[in-house]
Amino acid sequence: MEVKVRSSRILTIPMSQPTEIPLTIFDRFVLNIHIAILYAFTPPTSSNVAIIVGLSNTLHHFPTLTGHLTKNAHRHPCIMLGDFNGSALVVEATVQLNRFWCSGLVIGVTSHHHVANGQSMSSFFVAWGKMVRGIAIDPLPLHDHYSWLMPRDPPLLQFNH
Repeated sequence: MEVKVRSSRILTIPMSQPTEIPLTIFDRFVLNIHIAILYAFTPPTSSNVAIIVGLSNTLHHFPTLTGHLTKNAHRHPCIMLGDFNGSALVVEATVQLNRFWCSGLVIGVTSHHHVANGQSMSSFFVAWGKMVRGIAIDPLPLHDHYSWLMPRDPPLLQFNH
């Protein structure tokens, strides 16, 4: 079988300034690996343009998939979003569309486990499918880790031990 690369592109979200999203305690201790997923579709399928536009629109709601893993000034792991001038390209998430002579489609996706776990990737795929079909994403993903994952200060003791 002959493989032809039709196009290749990098999708980013324009940001006015670099933004740092710290990894949660849960993100820090999961396996340090990339996860690969394949989805196979029988014809008819949406056009490549519709799939790419849907992906681009979906990434606005899932910005961590457009960033890269790094460490901040305090040497804590984080996801850096925004302008990466002068930095090397490190791919934390990749999407590949494969069309076959039978008009079938396979979409391959890889993502680093620190950037997205199974639940968040499932939410991403559902949102992407909705965007391709022109349906609004509902509910929108929550990215405010500080409001619900920070330890209490002072600690709240509810049980006598």
